[in-house]
Amino acid sequence: MEEQILIQKILQRKLVEVQAVNPKFSVRALAKKIQMQPSAANEILKGKRRVSKKNAQKIMDLLKLDPSERNLVLSTFPKVLIRKKRVQSPNLSNPDLIGIKLKSQEFELISDWIHFALLSILKLKDVDKDPKALGQRFGMATEKISVALANLESLRLIVKDEEGFFQRTQSGINTSDDVMDLSIQKAHLNTLELARKKISLPIKDRDYSSYIFNINKKALPKLKEHIRRFQDEMEAIGEDVPEGANEVYQLSTYLFPLTNSEEEGEVL
Repeated sequence: MEEQILIQKILQRKLVEVQAVNPKFSVRALAKKIQMQPSAANEILKGKRRVSKKNAQKIMDLLKLDPSERNLVLSTFPKVLIRKKRVQSPNLSNPDLIGIKLKSQEFELISDWIHFALLSILKLKDVDKDPKALGQRFGMATEKISVALANLESLRLIVKDEEGFFQRTQSGINTSDDVMDLSIQKAHLNTLELARKKISLPIKDRDYSSYIFNINKKALPKLKEHIRRFQDEMEAIGEDVPEGANEVYQLSTYLFPLTNSEEEGEVL
């Protein structure tokens, strides 16, 4: 479904861009440009018509999209993602329980940090997993914990075992990388706000650090690759829950420019 949203947004963006220069440019004109019937183009713009990978490739070629954006869109089509069969009684040591990549609409449902915190605490032993007890651990109302658990269950990310306790069904969860998405942006903003609140914790219970350095912007993809590798290593450590683990921590890495872009002719 994510690939359909991306195609829809691309067409909407192109329509707005051309209309900014030529207000008379219509959906009919856009349809002609991408070699489609106006009715079909209109349905895609409204999200009422699916586009095959072959037609998506044709549309992006006709619009002369940047190769990186074109490849990104094509990579989101379903055949890239193969989900292995879920099991009713999960065992995270089972190699069949591979990490899952959430679609945009799926992530939007659980974008608030508490969902991922619950997924983490469910891995701990000797922790009371009753909604009321979990609410006390996270400083949150029992009702909100119950709603979050229901959201996770609706996506089959957790299931109840024979004793009625929730268990995870996936070893890891990821979202699309390098895609502008409002729900993902909201999640990052929530994380920033949470970090702001937690900065008052004693130093022994947290670690906030930063590093400012100079780079050539062309090296940014390489830096992102190192960050992803580091995150993968941290995730591997986190999956091996140490004996006696009883707290849930979040690690966030922020990389952003402090200077305005010279390419845009901006000055500090």
